[in-house]
Amino acid sequence: KERIFFGGPGLELNAQAQKEAAIALARELQSERAVIVGTPVRRRNLRTGQVDDLPPLHVAAMLAGMWCAARPEVPLTNKTIYAQGLTYRYSQVDLEDFLKEGVVPIAQDPEQGTYIIVQGLTTWRKDTNPMRRKLQGVSIRDYLTRKLRLYTKKFVGAVGDATTVESILNAVETALAEEVRGGRNPEGVLTTGTGPDGEPEPAYKNITAVFDGIELVAVEFEAHPVGEVAYITVTAFLTPTRIVRSA
Repeated sequence: KERIFFGGPGLELNAQAQKEAAIALARELQSERAVIVGTPVRRRNLRTGQVDDLPPLHVAAMLAGMWCAARPEVPLTNKTIYAQGLTYRYSQVDLEDFLKEGVVPIAQDPEQGTYIIVQGLTTWRKDTNPMRRKLQGVSIRDYLTRKLRLYTKKFVGAVGDATTVESILNAVETALAEEVRGGRNPEGVLTTGTGPDGEPEPAYKNITAVFDGIELVAVEFEAHPVGEVAYITVTAFLTPTRIVRSA
């Protein structure tokens, strides 16, 4: 019931046309349910031995396979893809343009020489909400939705009384508790943190279950999903020091 579309344009004649085609496609979609790859790569054909140019739509299929094989909290950002080169070279400004427009570019790591996914993004551009703009955020949200649906579906058809509502509440709390990341659960998708007041913030809180008296039980809660590290900045404060020697 939760689906993600991976796609991209075909191979264009030059770098600028390729960039424009990808951005146009992303603008047309503008969805948290769509991932568009903008850059073609060069890859050896194992049957012919020749190095072929793979259009972005084929590269998108590679990313879809990587995404399906990974846990929901694991970002595609900075992951290596198998390639022998890039069809077109893009500057840092071009890469930033891709990201701003919700397009996933592939670039070469200057230190390792490998080819990496610059960031795992969706085509969502209405705001910067990471639960919609980041592929990892959408994956976590979908994962929690599926899990909570699995934990509560057994109550559909039950008697709508206080006992059932309490049982639904407990089932949701159990599901969320299982996802708190820590030493004993290194694969959880929820994390504790620090609130605006500096006090510890639980991974989830304020769970409520309300029966409307007719047929609907509405469950609400607050939770903090893990994020992804997309950038690292290092600030060094370097000052000369006085040195004195004596004998």
